[in-house]
Amino acid sequence: MRKTIMYLLLIFAVISITLTLTPIVSSQKENIKILNYSYHIDSSGILVAVGEVQNTGSTAISSIIISGTATPTYGTEVISGDLVWANNLLPGQKAPFLIEFKTNTTSSGAWLAGISDISVKVLMATTTTQYQYQGMTIAQHQASSASGSYTVSGQIKNTGTETAANVAVVATFFNAEGTPVAVGYSSPITTMAPDGIDSFELYALGLNQTNASSANKIESYKLLVQVDSPLKSGALPSTPTEITGSISGTTDSSNNLNSTIIIVLVVVIVAVLVVVILLTRRKPLEIASTKKSKSSKHKKRRR
Repeated sequence: MRKTIMYLLLIFAVISITLTLTPIVSSQKENIKILNYSYHIDSSGILVAVGEVQNTGSTAISSIIISGTATPTYGTEVISGDLVWANNLLPGQKAPFLIEFKTNTTSSGAWLAGISDISVKVLMATTTTQYQYQGMTIAQHQASSASGSYTVSGQIKNTGTETAANVAVVATFFNAEGTPVAVGYSSPITTMAPDGIDSFELYALGLNQTNASSANKIESYKLLVQVDSPLKSGALPSTPTEITGSISGTTDSSNNLNSTIIIVLVVVIVAVLVVVILLTRRKPLEIASTKKSKSSKHKKRRR
């Protein structure tokens, strides 16, 4: 991962130089909102900031660059940056980010204790007229926590009519307060034909749950599908429903089907009970009516 970060920082440096030489005409960073973030020392001893952004504009955003600044109580500020883990973000859609800070001490505990503040801001958000193929659906997913590793696995299905390439699932992990504490991603599936089904698996990076503090205990997660191609043009689709889950329960298409069946059964049972109640109430009324008519006849005969 360190090599990946170095490459991303190199790209960031090149982009920064380019931005100083050319006017920004396609950036709409004001439409990218940082919803929430947290920071901690990961299992490798690296200071990281984890958060979530949302596209609050009306156009799709192809890529987003996030910058983070760690301010220690001693020494100088440490600045780092990274790309948000999603491309072609639709209006209203959310995506996670992870920023790794290069520490200047070998004692991770001392480093974290010496941080007075970490600030995060959006540096760049490039607009696009294209959006990702919308035929990919997470058909089923579940979470487990074995040996301290919080893992999400499941199945993904191509419900559309085109072949998708490099299909991956990105996850944002949240604590009990709903604050992002970790991210994860699955290995890309090279190709998926229409009606194709494949498995995916991912885990919370750098956050072992065995010795995690209460603030870093994962309680829920959110999944986002990413597709390299095909990219589509034209009117933007509506924002897909967020896919969320936890170890205690998941949200998927099979659960939705079961919920529908349960609702239908409940309606049928209630209808049957209503009919039974009406029938049981009707008999006494008929008997009472019969008694009343008989008594009236007796009265007439006496007269």
